Amino acid sequence: MLAGAHFCGEKEDSFKSLLKAGAAVLLFALMNIEIAHYFAEDGKLHFNFSGEFAEAVTYTLAWALYGAAACAVSFFNKSKMLGKCGVIIICAALVKLALTDLWKLDTLYRICGVFGMAVLLIAVAFMFQKYNKTAE
Repeated sequence: MLAGAHFCGEKEDSFKSLLKAGAAVLLFALMNIEIAHYFAEDGKLHFNFSGEFAEAVTYTLAWALYGAAACAVSFFNKSKMLGKCGVIIICAALVKLALTDLWKLDTLYRICGVFGMAVLLIAVAFMFQKYNKTAE
């Protein structure tokens, strides 16, 4: 899909955007499938977002990093839609961290988890600030 978007002509801008969005959704789905495959015990895939601690935290970290990568790619490609999707994924990871993951951690690890997410949010905020200044 990304190769098709790259080789697509300039006139087909909406089709090119559709291919890029499809590739982003596909990569996100494949990332979640790979995490589920790694933690599959009986050979069957299951998505347990708040079950075992290691699996739940892996999903949260992967979502946050995927959202940050989507934001970074959107700044270089000047794609507002991809940037918004990245922020939405980061917010989903933040909500998941706050509602399910932090309650399973000891105090020190809870502090480190909140601190790590704060650093990620600050980095994304700085990227957006820089992007908005260059857009003006």
